[in-house]
Amino acid sequence: VTINYTRISALIFLLFFLVYSYLAGEIQVFAFDEHADFNARTFPKFISYLGIAVSFLTLVLSRGEDDEPFGQFEWLKVFVLFVLVFTYGIIIKSVGFFLSTNLFLLISYYYLGVRSYKV
Repeated sequence: VTINYTRISALIFLLFFLVYSYLAGEIQVFAFDEHADFNARTFPKFISYLGIAVSFLTLVLSRGEDDEPFGQFEWLKVFVLFVLVFTYGIIIKSVGFFLSTNLFLLISYYYLGVRSYKV
């Protein structure tokens, strides 16, 4: 078994979804809603089980030879997009959803080099 970036990220996501599944089980539900088919825990539990399954399959079925070298990633773009997402999260309440989302998408697409205006 070789360790590569795909397996490392799958392991991180597996741990994340295991914690998420535990926390989804801690969601409080009304007494009359406890045995209902669909309550406040249903969708978070479904998402956590789906995430656990996908990350486990990725962990088991990934191959070790297909990864790119670590230095070939464009870390500046990753950092700039992280700053854009962080800024988007800060300004969404003050500017509003519609304007902040459109600004975020326009700036992100422009920065990533997407110049096609066709939808």
